Amino acid sequence: MSKEQISKTSQILKLARQGNPNVIAGMLNHKLQHEGIIAKVKLNDSSLLVLLEAEPAPKPGAVVRFIYHTISKLKPNSIDTVKILGRSLTEKQPAWRKQIKLESIPVVLDLSTWLESGSTVRTNQVDYPVSWQKNEHNSEGNQAQLPLPSSVKVSVDTQLPPQEKFLRFQVGSGNGALLQVNYIQAILNVSVAEILPIPHTADSVIGIYNWRGEMLWLLDLNSLLGFPGVWQPKDMPRTKIMVIVLQVNSKLLGLVVSQVEEIEQHHWQNLQPPDRLLPLRFGQFVKAYLPEASSIILDAQRIVQAALDIKYEV
Repeated sequence: MSKEQISKTSQILKLARQGNPNVIAGMLNHKLQHEGIIAKVKLNDSSLLVLLEAEPAPKPGAVVRFIYHTISKLKPNSIDTVKILGRSLTEKQPAWRKQIKLESIPVVLDLSTWLESGSTVRTNQVDYPVSWQKNEHNSEGNQAQLPLPSSVKVSVDTQLPPQEKFLRFQVGSGNGALLQVNYIQAILNVSVAEILPIPHTADSVIGIYNWRGEMLWLLDLNSLLGFPGVWQPKDMPRTKIMVIVLQVNSKLLGLVVSQVEEIEQHHWQNLQPPDRLLPLRFGQFVKAYLPEASSIILDAQRIVQAALDIKYEV
């Protein structure tokens, strides 16, 4: 960025943090336009009112998470509540309403970097607090939720770093999951045409992909965990799939997931043990639970070992 661009971006951020509704609307529309959604913003005392219009009316799930993420990053002065309404362009009454309290969320990317990116709403989602997840799910129908964790703290190895970076992505029906970044080699957008299918093997094995001269096995993570698979070519033809490349020791594995979101940083001392009520097939891959992120941490080592165990099954 040039000095002029940096100065302009800094001014935009300053106005947004002062709660300027026009600037905040511009920032939201910078991303929402990719989804065909128009955002109108109004300031009312300590509340920010956001009206979202599209045809048909936008669904609350992704956009509500996106707005929570964006406004929490800004931390605008004197604003503690965001009221969001969604409606059709042809209707006067809103199709739905949401009210959220601003809470800080742990993120690594700073706002100016995010503004310069070309990412869209779906690539910048985060899960919002458990306290208002229930309301959002009720408005869209019941979705499968991971059982809540116990309140017992995990004992933390003193040799572990106090903080670590994690990649957030989606498993199952929109549940947030995390993997330690130090196990991740790359995130790929793989063309389906370049995948070599492997017949007579486990359902979770999608095939082999040539990555940097290595034969990378691709595994449907949803299927491995016991959820409906991401890879369903008969029902949902795709041209590309999202792959997280894991490396554990010298072993490489490609995890096919529905959506990759962002990198976050969390404290290890906030770990809690996984819920004992988790199904065995799923629970064996859960390393811990992070309440502050409303997410599970998956065990990369166990996932890679499971792939080694199943890929030759017939």
